[in-house]
Amino acid sequence: KVGSLSVFGPQVLAAMNGLDVKPEAVGGADMMAAQGGVSLAAATEDEALVLVAQVLSLLPGSNVEDTDIVDTDDLNRLLPETAAGDVAALLLQLFDAGTQVELKAAYESGVRTSLGRIGGHSVGVVATAPGHLTAGALQKAARFVHFLDCFNIPVVSLINTSGVKVDRLDNQSWLMNAQSQLLYAYATATVPKLAVVTGDAIGQAYVALGGKANADVTFAWPGAVISALTPEAAVAVLYADEVKADKAGTPEEARAKYAAEYVENVASAVCAAKAGLVDDVIDPAQTRKLLIASLEMLLSKRDSNPAKKHGNMPL
Repeated sequence: KVGSLSVFGPQVLAAMNGLDVKPEAVGGADMMAAQGGVSLAAATEDEALVLVAQVLSLLPGSNVEDTDIVDTDDLNRLLPETAAGDVAALLLQLFDAGTQVELKAAYESGVRTSLGRIGGHSVGVVATAPGHLTAGALQKAARFVHFLDCFNIPVVSLINTSGVKVDRLDNQSWLMNAQSQLLYAYATATVPKLAVVTGDAIGQAYVALGGKANADVTFAWPGAVISALTPEAAVAVLYADEVKADKAGTPEEARAKYAAEYVENVASAVCAAKAGLVDDVIDPAQTRKLLIASLEMLLSKRDSNPAKKHGNMPL
């Protein structure tokens, strides 16, 4: 990690600010990786060449060419029991063995973006970590989806998020732009788009991350919660009178009871399937097999865009 990438060199920055600036602190590999300035950082030149070769092996020559299909793993392999929140383990199990390359791993860990193969096919996976998504995480995912669409590589979204995070009430424009950029990237992508709701899919984050409105096929695990609001917020908005009238226990117990009722009757995976928000509620162990089957079904997908110069990306 001896490379350096910066707009101004340390000498110029030192002269401008009157400080002794070290090159690695300005544009070193670790610094750039943490800021999202580079997609991959390697310890040595040999390691860098290996990473480059691995990425190139997953890309076609152009968007009109198909990537090579390389069968290196069992197509019928079941997933072991994996917690929805353990994103690293889930990615490891979904990808064909030894094919995963994570891009921008050190930047905005709320979203994981990885290239690899599933069932021999090159795919890109956008996986959210439990919690709220920041504007930077949304932009990271948008950039990755746009990149995949350039090369006609399918997008797989693993959704488990409580929504977006408003850091400052007096500065929401960055978050608005970031959400718009992710929506734009998914909506304009003509590649096969698959989505699996593994945990929470709350509000705008679900829509932006390729929910049923954007995805060709959407699956949900049995414990998934799909809702415009978190159960706690839904209780505050929809069950306020019931909570006040409930004298069986404390207000906290009443809110917990109605939150559970809301999940069971409104926001569960089964309710989402009945409402057409997901195509099927699946056994988590079958996730990889069903994704492979869906990829095979969508291999011939070809979308045609309206005749125009280009869309107006929200920047």
